[in-house]
Amino acid sequence: MTISSERRQHTRYPAHHLDVLAKSQNSAEGGWAMAELISVDFNQHGIAVKSTHYFSMGERLSLVICTDDGTTTKAVGVICNRSHVQSGYRYGLHFDYQENDNEAGLRASMHEVEQALKV
Repeated sequence: MTISSERRQHTRYPAHHLDVLAKSQNSAEGGWAMAELISVDFNQHGIAVKSTHYFSMGERLSLVICTDDGTTTKAVGVICNRSHVQSGYRYGLHFDYQENDNEAGLRASMHEVEQALKV
C-alpha cells in the first residue's frame, strides 16, 4: 500500500495576481492587517497566502479578495496550516461558508473565481 504525502484533495490554481486583505476576527484592535498579503494559489475551498504578519493556527480571518476585473468577494477563512518561509509565513486557509449570510451566493462567487483562474 502506498501512502500519499499530499494532503490536498482539490486542485489549486496559481493566483499571484489576486489582491487579498485580511482582518483577524480574534484581534482586539479590529483593524485590517497592515502586512502585505500575497496570494499564492486558490480554489473554491481555500486560499494560500504569504505574509510577513504572524497569524495563529485556527485564527479566523475576514477576507476581501479582489480579482483583475475588479470583482470583490468577502469571505471568512480559517488558518489550517502555517509554515515559516524566507519572506515571513505561508498560510493555508479554508473558507468557512457557514459564516456568510448568503452561503449559496458566496459559493457561486468562489466557483467563478476558480473558473477564471483555470483559463
